[in-house]
Amino acid sequence: MKEQKEQVTKTISQEEFLNIKSQYSTLAKNKQKEEKLNAKILEQIKAVEKAEGELLKERVKLAKLLAEKEKLNAFTKQDSPKQEKQEVKEAVND
Repeated sequence: MKEQKEQVTKTISQEEFLNIKSQYSTLAKNKQKEEKLNAKILEQIKAVEKAEGELLKERVKLAKLLAEKEKLNAFTKQDSPKQEKQEVKEAVND
């Protein structure tokens, strides 16, 4: 009877050990998956930040070009009446 009790206790202990070992293995695998996913997420964040930086540079270039366009438009508008007056004078003198 005593031997049977010890046998049952050993069997339960082995089953518990195998269960715990299986759970630990599962946790370790999940941890590795989590670390891989975190690494991928960090890569994506870096890629997004790089793209945002490039976008910001392009916006600055665009703003400069638009400012230059406005200056040219203003210059052209100023120059147009003078040019027209000059053409009128030349036509009258001919």
